[in-house]
Amino acid sequence: MSTISINNETRPLEQADANWITRQINGRREDGVSVCVRVSIQSPNINVALATSGCQSGGGSGGGRAPNNGERDVLDLWERHKLNQSDFPAGQLVAFVGQVLRLL
Repeated sequence: MSTISINNETRPLEQADANWITRQINGRREDGVSVCVRVSIQSPNINVALATSGCQSGGGSGGGRAPNNGERDVLDLWERHKLNQSDFPAGQLVAFVGQVLRLL
């Protein structure tokens, strides 16, 4: 199962529509709250966990192996949509989710 969490709200990835994502991100930014997005993707060929810079890290980073082709595609999308930057637009996360769902 693949999920997305924005701060303390979690949904299955396929139920994270553009309106929900945009409301979660923009609402927190308007309130002056740091935005933490965590995406966990688990499928037969992809097993990755991603987090934006607004998340407090638990200290670990990366797994013990190189990513396979499917995982590399997801990681490339994350970077292409600038989700590794703190000021990413909500629309970039919406686009990322849509593209990931097509990969799965």
